[in-house]
Amino acid sequence: MAAEIPFLSGKATSARRNARTPVRIDPIEASLYEGTLDTSKWNDVTANKDGAFSGREFGSGYVYFEVDSKEDKPMFLETKGNSMVYVNNEPRAGDPYSWGYLSLPVQLKKGKNTFLFSVGRGSFSGKLVDVAKTITFTPGDQTTPDLIKGEKEKVWVAFIVRNATTGDLDDLSIDAGGVTTKVPRVLATSIRKVGFEVKPYADGKYTVNLRRGGKTIDSMPLTLRLRDKHQSHKRTFVSSIDGSIQYYAVQPSTQDGAGQALFLSLHGASVEAMGQADAYEPKSWGYIVCPTNRRPYGFDWEEMGRLDALEVLELAKKRYQTDPAQTYLTGHSMGGHGTYQLGVLYPDKFAAIAPCSGWVSFLSYGGASVYPDTPVGNVLRRAMATSDTLSMKSNYYNKPIFIMHGEVDDNVPVTEARNMRKELADHPMLYWHEEKGQSHWYDTDPEPGANCEDYAPIFDMFARARIPDTKSVRDFTFKTPNLAVSNSCYWLRIMAQDEAGSLSEVHATSYPGLRKFVIESKHVAAFELDSNVLYGKGAYTVEVNGKAVTTKELGNGWCRVELTPGVTNDQTICTGFKSVYKNHVTFVVTTSGSAADMEWSRNKARFDAEQLQYIGNGSVDVITDKELVTNKAAYDHRNLIFYGNHPIKPGWDLFGKAVSKVDLRTRSAVIYEVFVVDGRTIASIYSTDPGALRYGDRVPLFSSGASLPDVLVLNKSYLSKGLEGVELADFRGTR
Repeated sequence: MAAEIPFLSGKATSARRNARTPVRIDPIEASLYEGTLDTSKWNDVTANKDGAFSGREFGSGYVYFEVDSKEDKPMFLETKGNSMVYVNNEPRAGDPYSWGYLSLPVQLKKGKNTFLFSVGRGSFSGKLVDVAKTITFTPGDQTTPDLIKGEKEKVWVAFIVRNATTGDLDDLSIDAGGVTTKVPRVLATSIRKVGFEVKPYADGKYTVNLRRGGKTIDSMPLTLRLRDKHQSHKRTFVSSIDGSIQYYAVQPSTQDGAGQALFLSLHGASVEAMGQADAYEPKSWGYIVCPTNRRPYGFDWEEMGRLDALEVLELAKKRYQTDPAQTYLTGHSMGGHGTYQLGVLYPDKFAAIAPCSGWVSFLSYGGASVYPDTPVGNVLRRAMATSDTLSMKSNYYNKPIFIMHGEVDDNVPVTEARNMRKELADHPMLYWHEEKGQSHWYDTDPEPGANCEDYAPIFDMFARARIPDTKSVRDFTFKTPNLAVSNSCYWLRIMAQDEAGSLSEVHATSYPGLRKFVIESKHVAAFELDSNVLYGKGAYTVEVNGKAVTTKELGNGWCRVELTPGVTNDQTICTGFKSVYKNHVTFVVTTSGSAADMEWSRNKARFDAEQLQYIGNGSVDVITDKELVTNKAAYDHRNLIFYGNHPIKPGWDLFGKAVSKVDLRTRSAVIYEVFVVDGRTIASIYSTDPGALRYGDRVPLFSSGASLPDVLVLNKSYLSKGLEGVELADFRGTR
């Protein structure tokens, strides 16, 4: 049995708990970067008999340990309850939800080794485990499909590979089920969740072999569940967001055949998509499809969680050939919030929506930051505007909505539902049910399925609702603050804003027989219309805010209206930093600059990749700038994030059209900036102050609601002064 070094006694201190914001205040973190961290006056803490720590500091704070080693050696770090850890000052991912499967290779040096854990969920435990083999699979956290009887197509599985060596691994493969799959790069002293294909075996049993140089270096058994096509089941797919393997769950229709309904159902926090599907009784007229939000907690169905839901929606519509007019949206708890969010951002994608026991927004429930009325505060408020559900509530008015909640919900207060009911008091198709005497989750109905979400009147409402044919829609209101997230509704697309990130609004009316559009707009600089919804052919007129305007024909019946002459599309200049996380996003590390710059670049990219794997079940390619240049064609379709000091050579030279909004003569600690060049999103994390890159280590890139604008420039004081330490916050589309 491998030897272990448990963390049993250390030093701990409380720390400020921050709201959802990219501009955190954290004096402990600042002192670490400044080299002044002093733990001598922190409280002594000791683990209990089970090896776990608890107490005030572990609700929000830091805990520090030292480990002496007689030699340089790799070990596996296994923890529960920490959001991250600095191992000898290098940032590494944590296990805040205490799932217990995170096993990180770390490199101990001879002598003293320091471990500084950020903790915040009430308890913590951890240990170091000896490395028996340096390249291995990690048990647990497998992404697996079910095998459907009668289906012959290969399926995707994902396992975690640990690399405890000091070199990147590019020569691994996985052999399973008669199929060999090349393993993408696994970074030195890190982990990666890698996908591989298998053929369907009748018994669902496999031996998965990790191979290097023609030799098997590790093996694990794999058993896939066998299901009938009418039983609930899981399906895996390769995500276009980052190339990772994801899954969605299905409660199939009791009937075969195309043209049925699709019910997209979003799970609550800590719930698996498979559990969500099994909470429903099968329907005779449609498929219940449950995406994952990338994890049981994931992204609160915003940001990457929202992308996951949309990706699964399109995959399921194609696989089951469902009726495009019968697509419905529902969800419970956090999934109820997701229902509010997707329903308001994409009003023409769903025939009806039904949030169950859901919370409305981070502003009402989830700890959103409230920014002051200052230039920086206003930009950061606009950056998070897609999370402000109520600002877009009029988007609900073109479809039925059923709001349901338990009267004595002890998790999500019933006031969330009651307040939304008040906000939608004049909605012409509002349905409402408050289950008397019931809390957050209940099943009081004798029928199969949990009636806290599988509620017959909801599906009765769905049965009567259809997405209208675009040509039949004559009048609608559409609002959106971010064109990179949502910019279209029926026969209109907003293409540019007069102030990036502000709430764009259109009230659109068509007069088909008159061949005329009448548009009322706010914060819109350009939009496009589909004249195919008008009767006949020939000339037509467009009136905007009471005045006739000229149009530019685009072909296929579409025209463009520019209210600000010469404006370019905000979809190419106004995105928000986090919009880079799609289109097989790839991290690019620098091979130039000082040794410290290059070390930071690799450490930061590794930390972000590990975090995305934990929070979002991700699997990101990390390459060097030299590899990007020499193999440019392989990455032409991908979004990229560059890590390193500016200018980032040589890879950045490929994007000479990108013009920075930052005065590069300044000495800013860390800069987060995003561009769109030739239709692809390119981001960079860099500094103009030598040695200050570390101040960007923990800007929260994967915390939903902590949104970044297109440009965020921070000086070293931001960790102690907050917004006063922001030198620049801006959008590229601001005019």
